[in-house]
Amino acid sequence: MPWFTLLVEHAGQASWGTCGFAMSIFVFWGKSTRGSRWHPAVCHMVDVGQVARVLLEEVLPEGAKRLLAAVLGITVSEVPAWGGLLCALHDLGKVSPGFQKKVPPLFHIVKESGFTSSLTDEGNHGAVTFAAVGPALRRRGFPLDVADAVAQALGGHHGMFPPLHHKGLGKGPWETAREEVVEALGEVFGVRWTTATPTGTPPPPEGLMILAGLASVSDWLGSDTRFFEAPDLPVTDLKTYAAEAGDKAARAVRAIGWGRLNPNKVLPDFGDLFFDVKADGTRQPWLANPIQGACGDLARGAERPSLLLVEAPMGTGKTEAALWAADSISARLHQAGLYYALPTQATSNQMLIRLVDYLKARYPADVVQLNLLHGMADFNEVFQELRARSDGLLDAPIQPADVGDETGAVVAQEWFCGHKRGLLSPFAVGTVDQALLGVLTARHFFVRLFGLAHKTVVIDEVHAYDTYMSTLLERLLQWFAKLGTSVILLSATLPSARRRALVQAYTGRLLAEDVGTYPRVVSASGEDIHVASFPVETGQLTQVAVAGCAEDSVPTLLAEKLSGGGCAAWICNTVSRAQAAYEALAHDPRFADADLTLFHARFPLADRLARERQVLGKFGKRGARPRKAAVVATQVIEQSLDLDFDLLVTDLAPVDLVLQRAGRLHRHRGRSRPQALSCPEVFWTRPSMGADGVPAFGPSAWVYDEYILLRSWLLLRNQTSITIPSDIEAWIEAVYGPDVGDARLEPALRCALETLRQRSEDRREQEAAKARDFILPRPDASDGVMAAIEFSPPDDDETAQRLTRLSAPTVMIICAHETSVGPSLTPDGTEAFAPDTRPNRSLVARLFQRSVRIGSRFWYRHFIGLPCPSGWRDVPLLRSCRLACFRDGEVRVGNRTLRLDPILGLVDA
Repeated sequence: MPWFTLLVEHAGQASWGTCGFAMSIFVFWGKSTRGSRWHPAVCHMVDVGQVARVLLEEVLPEGAKRLLAAVLGITVSEVPAWGGLLCALHDLGKVSPGFQKKVPPLFHIVKESGFTSSLTDEGNHGAVTFAAVGPALRRRGFPLDVADAVAQALGGHHGMFPPLHHKGLGKGPWETAREEVVEALGEVFGVRWTTATPTGTPPPPEGLMILAGLASVSDWLGSDTRFFEAPDLPVTDLKTYAAEAGDKAARAVRAIGWGRLNPNKVLPDFGDLFFDVKADGTRQPWLANPIQGACGDLARGAERPSLLLVEAPMGTGKTEAALWAADSISARLHQAGLYYALPTQATSNQMLIRLVDYLKARYPADVVQLNLLHGMADFNEVFQELRARSDGLLDAPIQPADVGDETGAVVAQEWFCGHKRGLLSPFAVGTVDQALLGVLTARHFFVRLFGLAHKTVVIDEVHAYDTYMSTLLERLLQWFAKLGTSVILLSATLPSARRRALVQAYTGRLLAEDVGTYPRVVSASGEDIHVASFPVETGQLTQVAVAGCAEDSVPTLLAEKLSGGGCAAWICNTVSRAQAAYEALAHDPRFADADLTLFHARFPLADRLARERQVLGKFGKRGARPRKAAVVATQVIEQSLDLDFDLLVTDLAPVDLVLQRAGRLHRHRGRSRPQALSCPEVFWTRPSMGADGVPAFGPSAWVYDEYILLRSWLLLRNQTSITIPSDIEAWIEAVYGPDVGDARLEPALRCALETLRQRSEDRREQEAAKARDFILPRPDASDGVMAAIEFSPPDDDETAQRLTRLSAPTVMIICAHETSVGPSLTPDGTEAFAPDTRPNRSLVARLFQRSVRIGSRFWYRHFIGLPCPSGWRDVPLLRSCRLACFRDGEVRVGNRTLRLDPILGLVDA
């Protein structure tokens, strides 16, 4: 007898426990596969519900369960069962004619069982879930707004909360079948409907985000056929199936390495986590400095999730302070892990190495999941090694010995590396963009919030974000406060206005004007705000000489300063400036014996990563420093990278960034330096001056706010030195504080200052307005959060990432060579490829290694106007790229030439 005939005959005879039905709930398909195998919808719902239950029992912290309990009006102990039930209901919409008829052979079974369909039936089962679950909950005593909000959260498991509509639900037997599924699932998960007494009107939005994220994530894991294969048909007892699914869910969660860690029972001292290893293998513990000690003390005393704002000079160990504080907060409050957010990919790459060392010291008996999150993570060698260590270990929970370490290991499990799953990893490091996407209405934004809820999030260089990104960051802090996420903000150069805005965003309270002296640590939670200041002793002060110089005099300046050896950095504001500066040194015979490096972002990816490794290898803490060297770079070395130079030359930039660049100067104390460079010196290049005495900032004005550049110039032109750290705050406020004016300024300068100030204010207002286009409403939005989300950007990483930064549009090009046999990755045609043929995995990687992002208006318009090669359109990594074929190293369009130079990178000639 055919299996589908047998199933139809079982209609009305199957059971989900002790009760029978007038019709079978097993005739509806939920997942289809090739051949005759398929997954009944109710069985898939049970799979997903069991995953949710296991996550609530074994992974999610108590704080997350309390948020769900507040939505439903239940006790925390009841949350796993209720969470399992509700997440199981995510696919109730599949019990509808619109969905069932998508696979005609399977719909035949449904029709044979007495269910009919019309041509107008809706096929969006998420929307149908919303329309069906809400009334089902209301019939069971849920208030209208709570029932609909829960239903909308569940219906959004494919990325966006659906609008309410009733098209295609199916009447009569369809309604009866859905009711039977709801009752069956309630019995399977052991839930008594009367125990839920939700009162929130509207329900707490943070709890709804947890529910929406939990439903989506449980659906992803519950749909993984490695753990949940299609059952043998017919299924006749749902309780038996559910028990087996529960075992599979527990194995799946543990196999991907998602579980609570077992840190040392005694909270470690600072020196237990941070130390040097001597030649004989013994550890030399570090001693915490006053700022690091204060961060640890404040974190250990935290009674609830809190904000820690650390303002301290460059090179004072803010990273170690943040990690120690995060560890203390997580241990005390049972947080769910850590995300370390940085401004750039390069800084994220370096932090990955530091986090590996930290996690191995902190969790010596565990296998710890660590993810790297940015667009080029797949090409980071350290990250690829972490991924390789977990290969083939999905069938059982990973043990340290499985990856070659008897005493703990750090891995990157493939499951967490999947699309949109990175922030679910217990530990992750990446760009701040990944977190900011949590408050942009891009698809599955709530999964990002779910992944960050009840974690500790460290955000470095918080001064570095413009008005657009700052608006997003403040909204993110508002959500973090509701989600129970602790936040540690780091900066060396934070204006007072930004400090007040950040603290207010998290706490809802205004910070007092008097916050002590710099350096300081601000601890804020609810109504409690504490400030710790650290008077700096005379012996801890560093005097840095500051002087302006003409741009064309820099080569002579460097030649003189490096005549006895030493390592210098020349930081330029644009790539074109850096290329010209490098050529000036490379063609100067005075630098024939110098190790010269050019480092910027306009190299093909493989070359860029190689140069990043070279710079870190030579000028990092353990670098084998050249005797005489100069690095010409753009902002890629400006922040967070632990680099040390003997001398610094910089283009004029906003004063906070000049100070950040100075943070690469004499960074590693105790290092031997040439006598001529024993005292730190910063030289800044003077802009050209107009006839009226007003500086012209040239290409730097394309990069930075001219008003801030002018105020920075006004400050720097009269300075000969800065004492670090005591002068840092005064310098920052002189540029970013209230513009009180200066009657002594020449009339032309006063006029220029006022004109640029008004232009700057207008631009900031425009940026804030643009940030609100796709921003998630405040958690306390009067009309509810989900009701205010009316549209979303396209569902691709390229579009979503552009939403986190307000900048000129860019396009990613793949640099290839035009040869007689077609496009090739090599000039001789030995690696030719067909752009209209889908590339295999190896070729995708090799193609992307040749990628460069270009933002020139002319070249952007040229390349964006070209079609993406047809073979790339279904390849996520390549579908937004364009092919650039260089003939003899050049692409010519009209009178413009784009040159691919092996030394200079991409040159716009």
